[in-house]
Amino acid sequence: MKLKNETGFTLVELSIVIVIIGLIVAGVVGGQSLVKQAKLKNVISEFNNYKTAINIFKLEYDNLPGDMPNANSYWSGCNSGATANQCNGNGNRRVGFPVHDSGSTNGTNDNEVYRVWGHLSLSGIIKESYTGISTNGWNTGVEYGDIPFSKLGRGRYFLWATSPDFMVLELQGTIPGSANGASTLSVKEASDIDIKTDDGLARGGKLSAHNGSDAPANSCVSANQYNTANLSSDSFYCYFRYSGHGGFF
Repeated sequence: MKLKNETGFTLVELSIVIVIIGLIVAGVVGGQSLVKQAKLKNVISEFNNYKTAINIFKLEYDNLPGDMPNANSYWSGCNSGATANQCNGNGNRRVGFPVHDSGSTNGTNDNEVYRVWGHLSLSGIIKESYTGISTNGWNTGVEYGDIPFSKLGRGRYFLWATSPDFMVLELQGTIPGSANGASTLSVKEASDIDIKTDDGLARGGKLSAHNGSDAPANSCVSANQYNTANLSSDSFYCYFRYSGHGGFF
C-alpha cells in the first residue's frame, strides 16, 4: 500500500507567516501609540480652548469668571435653585479653591473655582453646560465640583487666581477631601505636551509640570527644577499648570 506523502511548511511559507505576524504586531503597537498621541493632542486643544474662553470673558465683562460680583444681574437666577450669592463671586479679583469646613459661607472666594465654569457656560463662551455649584453640597472638596473633565480620561480643569495679574489653569486629579493636585499625567506625557506647546523645560516657561500630591517626591520633576525626572516612567506622577501673567494667558 503506497502511503501518501505529507509535507510541512516550506521555509518560504514560514517566512511569510512570520512577516504577517510581525506586521500585525506592529500595527497593534502603532495603533496604540496613535491613540495615545491623539489623547495628548486633545489635552493641548483643551488647554488652548479654555485659555481663550477665559481671556474672552475677562475682556467682555472686565471680571474673572467665577469672581464676577454681578453675574446675577446678567443671568437672572443664574442656575435653577441658586441664590444670588451662589451665582455671584465676591469681586476681589481672585479665584479661590473651596474650603472644607462648615464655617465657610457662600459668597466668599472659596467656592469660585466652581463658579468659573458656570459663568463661562452662562455667557455662551463655552458650549458645555455647568451649574457653577458643587455636586455634593456647597462647602465640599474640589472632587465634587461640577467642572470639566479632560478627554484624556484623567483629571479636571481648575482656574484659580491669587491676583488680577496672575491666573493659573491646571489639569489635575483630585483626592477626596483635599484640594491638592493629584497626578493626571505620566512623566513622558507631560514632557511630550511641554515640548509641543512650550519650551520643553519641566518648570520653565508658561506651561509647567508638578509632582502630584499622591506621587513620590521628585518623581515628576527632579530636585533640579528645570529638568524632568524619569522619562521612561509610565506611572502617573505629574499634573500640569499653565500660568498667565499680566491678567491674561
